[in-house]
Amino acid sequence: MKISNKIFISYKRSDVDKAQRLRLAFRAEGINVWWDEELNSGEHWTIIINSVLKRVYAVVVLWSSESVKSDWVRYEAAIGNYRSLLTHAFIDKVELPEPFRSIHVADLSNWAGNEDDINFLRLINSIKKLKKKALIKKISQYCFYLSCILFLLVSIYIHINPIEKKNNKLNALRFHGIYRSPPKNYPAVKKLTYWHYLRFYPDNTFLSVSSIAKPIDLQKWFNKEKKTDSCSSGKITIEGNHISFSTVLSEGVVEYDGEIKDNKIQLNIHNHINNYNTTGVYDFVKW
Repeated sequence: MKISNKIFISYKRSDVDKAQRLRLAFRAEGINVWWDEELNSGEHWTIIINSVLKRVYAVVVLWSSESVKSDWVRYEAAIGNYRSLLTHAFIDKVELPEPFRSIHVADLSNWAGNEDDINFLRLINSIKKLKKKALIKKISQYCFYLSCILFLLVSIYIHINPIEKKNNKLNALRFHGIYRSPPKNYPAVKKLTYWHYLRFYPDNTFLSVSSIAKPIDLQKWFNKEKKTDSCSSGKITIEGNHISFSTVLSEGVVEYDGEIKDNKIQLNIHNHINNYNTTGVYDFVKW
């Protein structure tokens, strides 16, 4: 069993019989005790005990006429007190040494071994509170370690997935429909209205066409595998909400540059065919 699930009993060797009786009573209450019988031959006992004191969840000190004079018992009590793991009991009528007088002590000086003794039950309750406190601390540590691991994994994922980061820039664009310019009139036929349409794809490509048709009638035109001559195509560049692209026509090149804002694209348009500059707001139309 792990030492972290045990308590440590500090006592003077001359009090071993009383300590052993308490150990058995603790075991009956489901409390596991690290006992110095667990030391292996050849081990340096001071090193081992110091290690155990750092790992148990409670240090139970038994104060007797002999243990109050023991430097080792006082040392073990000081370690328990420093780590806030100390609980203690009288097994003789003695005066508590400093600085342990401020901590409640159970009086077992007249304890006959009965498990319903009020002072024994107080000691058991004190030990169980320390175990609960240790459990809460351990859970808090695990949660902290888990959050650090998750943060590290997310950082690594972001670092090794630049393509995913790039694709996130496209999230501002809409792909399940087309963007439509404000209506325009053909110079030769003033009453004939047309629109310029743009459709974007997740692979950073687009198709565009000018037509008098309504959006619902244009789905067949925006087929990259069966693109017609009336459609132009190309690559888009996105940085944040900024978008730029160009269309290459038989007459020349038209460049587009602007910002994506919700369901709209505000574009600056430079037509190299006739050296004409204009702006336009393209609204998204869902199919």
